[in-house]
Formats: sequence, C-alpha cells, structure tokens
Amino acid sequence: MNASVNALEDQGGFSTAFVGDDENSTPQWLCRHDENEERVSWPIDSIVHTADDFFCYRVRGFVGEEGVLAKHLKDTADVDVIEHRSGWVYFRGEISQCSHKELLDIEGIWVFDDDIIVESIHIEDELDADVDHTIHVIELGDWVTPDLGAYKGNVGCIVATHDWGYDVAFIPRYISSIADDYAQAPLVVATRDEAHTFSGPGLAGTKPLIEDGLQILELSAKSVTIAGNIPVHILQMFASPCAHMDTNKSNSLQALVSWSLWKCPRPQEWIFSVGEEVMVQSSVQGRVIESFHAGLDVYCSYHGKVRRYGWMDIYKTFRVGEFVKILSRDNQGKLGCVQCIDDAVALDILVWPDNTREINVWRNSVASTNSPKAFVALAPDKITDRMYTGETPWQDVNVIVLPSNDRSVTTAHAYKGQVGTVLDVLLKQLGPSGIRVCVCLSRTYRATGGFAKVWLDYDEVVEESTGLPLRYCLPLRGDQIAFMPSREYRRMGNEQKNVERGKALAQEIAERLRQKSPPPPRSVTPPYAGSNEDSGTGNAWDPSAPEPITRHWCQHPTLAQRVLRVNMLGKTQPQNVRMEFTGSGCKIMHLFQTVAKEVLTPWRIIKPVEPNVHDFH
Repeated sequence: MNASVNALEDQGGFSTAFVGDDENSTPQWLCRHDENEERVSWPIDSIVHTADDFFCYRVRGFVGEEGVLAKHLKDTADVDVIEHRSGWVYFRGEISQCSHKELLDIEGIWVFDDDIIVESIHIEDELDADVDHTIHVIELGDWVTPDLGAYKGNVGCIVATHDWGYDVAFIPRYISSIADDYAQAPLVVATRDEAHTFSGPGLAGTKPLIEDGLQILELSAKSVTIAGNIPVHILQMFASPCAHMDTNKSNSLQALVSWSLWKCPRPQEWIFSVGEEVMVQSSVQGRVIESFHAGLDVYCSYHGKVRRYGWMDIYKTFRVGEFVKILSRDNQGKLGCVQCIDDAVALDILVWPDNTREINVWRNSVASTNSPKAFVALAPDKITDRMYTGETPWQDVNVIVLPSNDRSVTTAHAYKGQVGTVLDVLLKQLGPSGIRVCVCLSRTYRATGGFAKVWLDYDEVVEESTGLPLRYCLPLRGDQIAFMPSREYRRMGNEQKNVERGKALAQEIAERLRQKSPPPPRSVTPPYAGSNEDSGTGNAWDPSAPEPITRHWCQHPTLAQRVLRVNMLGKTQPQNVRMEFTGSGCKIMHLFQTVAKEVLTPWRIIKPVEPNVHDFH
C-alpha cells in the first residue's frame, strides 16, 4: 500500500493528518494497522521532517481525562508535553511504534476508527497554546476552588493527587437541601483509602469523608482552578487544628495541611501597602517592596536584601495605643485602640467609641488609621489633658468601688458604692488583675487621719461618670503597657462583666443625688433700697443684668455671703469658706482664723462634707 500523507487546513487553523491511497479515500485518523504487521515509525514522522510549518501536535482525549494522557505521554513517549486543556494534549517530538501501541490501550484517549486522533498545529497556534491557554500545574499542597457542586467557590487544599484528579480538603459546611436526582451521601466512611475502593475515579463529589475535622472530596482535574484568595475566617479554621496537632502523627492530614499553609493564597482581608513596615519570621524587620499571588517581596534591613516570603510568614507591626481599623469579616469597619500585643499573630483591640468591648483579632486583619479628636467615653467638657499626663495612668480620676466577686475579700465590700479619687497604681500585685489602685475615699473622713486611703484591686473600681473599667474609659498609651492587667484576667472577661455592674451602680448613684431635696426657694419680695443683699447677688434683681455663670455648686447664688464647711484638697480637716459676689462674677474666700484668702480653682479642690449619723440628732 502506497501511503500518502496529506495536510488539510481546517477552519480552526489546524490541519488534519490522515493516511489513505488517495485524497478520495475514506479518512482514517492515523489508521491502526494489524498488530502482526511490522510498522515503521509512526506516520507523524513524515510530517515532522517534511513540513517545517508543523512541528507541534495535539492528541485527542476524553474531557476530564487529559491528565492521564499527558502523564502517559511523558512517561512512555519521547515527547515534550506542552500542556493539556479541553480534551487535547499538546506536545512536540516523535512517538515511536511501541509508544503508539501503548497509547491505544490507555483509558481516556479518544479512539476513532481503531486509531488515535492527532492534529498538527501552526507555529502561531503553538504560541497561543503556550501563552494564552497555559494551565497552572496543580501540585500537592496547592489551594484550589471547585467550579461545580455544593462546594463551588469554596477554598480547599490539595491533599492527594491522582492521574484522574485530586483529593481536596474543605472546611465542612452545612448544605440545606439535596437535589432529588442525587442519592443521600453515606454518613460514615472508614478511611480515605477505603473510600477510593468503592467509587470510580474522577466522579466529583462521590466520596464524602470527614478526616481530622476536614471534608475530603474527590474532584476531577478539569473541575478545579487555583484559588486567587482565601477568606480569613476559612484560613483560621484550617490553621486552628494544625496549631494543636499531634506531633507523633507526622503523616496525618493535619500535618499535610499545616505544611501547605505556607503556600496559601492571599487572605481577602489582608491589605499591605508598598513601603509598609512589616515583621517577617517573628523577628526580622523590613518594608514591603511588591506584592504577588503567594506572598510579598520584602526588603529586610537585617540582611540588606530583598527576599520573598509567604503570607503566613509576614506580620504587621503595631504599638500599644495605636488607633486601627478592623478589616476582618466579623468586625469589619470598626475602629479601636490597640491594648495588648501578646504574640506575633493576635492583637487585643478596645472597640471605639463605646469602649465597652475588647476583641482579639489577627494583626494582619487591621490597618492603621487616624484617631478621632475625642477618643474617650466622656462628655466633651470632661476631655482634658490629664488622661495622658504622667507615667502612672488614671491618676486623679474619680472612681466608684464595686462589690468584690470574691467573698473572701472584705475590703471592697466595706466600701462598696463609695466614690474616691485614684492616687497611685502598683504593679505585680496579688489579686485577680495583678494591679492594685490606691483610692482616696471622699465620704470616709477620719479626724486623726483625714480622708481614708485604701488599696483595692483594679477589678473592684470603675470610672464614676461612665461606670466603665479604667482601661476602657482611659486607654493606655504605648509607654504605659506595664500597667496592663494580666493576660489571664483579660481572657476571663471580668472587665466585660464589670461594664454592666459599673453602669448600673453609676446610674443608681446619679439618681440618688437627684432625689435629694432642693434648697428652700429665695424670698420673692424685692429687697429694700440700700440693703446689702443687692450687691451680694450681683444685681440679680436687675432684668437687664446678665445671669451669673455657675461653674461649681459652691458658686450658686443661694449660697452668697454664707459660711460653708467643706473638705479641701491638701487639708486633713474640714475648712470654712464664704462665697462673695462681685460686679463681674464671684469668688470663694478661704477663712482661716482672721485671714480670708481667695481660692482660685474651687471646682477642683473643694468637696462637700458628707454628714454623719450624729448630725441628724
């Protein structure tokens, strides 16, 4: 038989190679000869050596089985496989007679009229196959997303590779309904290897299996794509079991997933800017140079070089007191102040503006931002510089004593509900929080020792006006990190419980003060002409005169020209004062023996004397 080879251009730019006696003979796609007949090298050789325009070929296979065919071409034939896609495998080179026979027996190859289908490709089409249609070679440990099925769009990790596809581990999810034409999935499967014995390969979703808390699904090669990013909460679920994995099970699924974390795609909520300061490998400082799919290029000051790191090896740098914005899904958009940096992964953030809740987030899930002008849970007129003055925090802050949760501690119960002023804070103390606060009680006066000073645990006091714990009301600065309550105390959530207790107690005290009977009203009879009261009230009876400005209770007009007995800061015993009105305002005079001295800032140093029981008899 005189074989002739013809190359016919088709509409797609490909030419078809077939063997026959003449052009009118029935086309046979590289017809298979009798096995007993000796065959020379495969007829594709004539094309390779005679037509310079055609030196790249593709062989037809079943859709979804391209990986099987590509693997056998690499293993059995002396060819260079370019890539496979959409039922075709692209290659260069010759296929020998022996390799040709082996290919005919491969499952997944398309056989037409007892032979395989091979097409030749132009040089420009080869480049198109190399560049435009290149498929990423998926390997063990890569992260992919399925294109079909109940887990469509979910990110999973490749835990096993096969010639037909992959075993992919997913975080188990709840599926609300199952289609009528699908059978109910088995609830229990012993092992992953046993699952492969009763289900045919390449059938996506036919082998549901839970192993080490992960859902294992079989997916064909054509049904998955490389994941571009991964949600942070999904990445945390993958990482959490690995942090507590059994080190003795080095070949376990958790060990494989833990190893694969360094190849994970970019978490969705992680945003790094060029030039941003980062920390790599928990110690080396650097700056971001460029971002790519699997990590960042970082200039390390220690090495003096630009190195590439995976996403799990890079951490943002923050300082205590820095104002940040949360980017993670659960608390996205919330603002807060960094309160504690316990490790290289997590931050404790006090949520603003309520300052009543502290959350723990991944440090890469937050970004620095400008702080608002009023970053305290106080009224605008109470925002002063005192909250950031001095190395010791919370000094001169008015507090309320809470009843202690520990019934064996009687100090807080003895002074519960009393108001005082913080004088000092001590570190490394015995107690729930590890911090003790010195409080000067304003309602407990001793004739010999003045106002009582008691040491209370940080857990037993809250701010007076808001009822919030001191750290929530006045957050710590970066240089005050030593005054942070112990980590165990913060993890127990006692501060969260004190928020409700403190607010209730502060509201109760405020209502009790409002219920006090008001002073008796002044006489409505105008004073007679020339009386001293006319000047003492600052022309109060003159309708055109401006109303006096009251900045403190001791400056109220009803107390004019009256001697009051008050407590003064720095004095161990009550003192006598008198308010005198002038034409432009009022002033408080401190009466000491025969000398009267003006008090410049009475609203800061004057407090009323609380009555004792004997005063009512």
